[in-house]
Amino acid sequence: FRIMSAVLWLTCTSILSFVLVKSQTISYSTNNFGNSALVSSGCPSQSQCYQLRGNNQGYVTYTMSTTGYQDISVTFNMDVAVGNGESCDLEYSTSGTTSYTILQQYSSDTGSTTVQFPAAINDDSSFQVRFINRGNHQNQDNCYIDAAPTFTATAIVITAEPTMKPTIKPTTSSGSGGGTTPTTKTPTTKAPTSSSGSSGNSYSGGGSRNRGIEQITFNPFANGAYFGVFIAVVCGLGLFMSPLTYPIWRMIKDCIIDS
Repeated sequence: FRIMSAVLWLTCTSILSFVLVKSQTISYSTNNFGNSALVSSGCPSQSQCYQLRGNNQGYVTYTMSTTGYQDISVTFNMDVAVGNGESCDLEYSTSGTTSYTILQQYSSDTGSTTVQFPAAINDDSSFQVRFINRGNHQNQDNCYIDAAPTFTATAIVITAEPTMKPTIKPTTSSGSGGGTTPTTKTPTTKAPTSSSGSSGNSYSGGGSRNRGIEQITFNPFANGAYFGVFIAVVCGLGLFMSPLTYPIWRMIKDCIIDS
């Protein structure tokens, strides 16, 4: 009895955890190039950061797969010290190409900031992000980007909504008493017509009403109704059978069964 209760509770919590999870962190690989280095001083907020120097355009890349994910974003912290008209840029490339698109340009410290990427990088098996120093001076222009920015995304949920479209086809019948045999007709789909005729109830024969035939689309999974009922039943059974309700059943037994 208690084992069944525990199983039901575990099933319920597992389903709820799956439904409630909104986003998760994406893992990545890191490489730095050009006039750049991994350092442990002068970092914005982490113990290590990449120092990206100017002139030779030091930069660092973060490569990852976003297959099955959407709404990709990055949270980072970068200190910027460049000359007038110069910047440290956040760029990205898709599908493993070496052609980068500038997403943001920074000429001053960013603090902790989050940037959302466009939908073009969703579900990409080889997505790459690059932070690069566009300054012209090697010793004066520096960008310090925390070594481990955080990339988050939301899993892509594929929903299927099967529909059933019944077709009404009157069957033929043989007339009797010299009557004619009606032909088979398939009614056309149309909006219901407004009521007309004499007053009374058209269903009980007290009046008349002209009605069209409306094609009905049935969606058994609309608004997740069945899934919600399933969760409610599982959780309800788990609570019903849990040790928490034991005092209630003991009281009922003492008052009704033993009396």
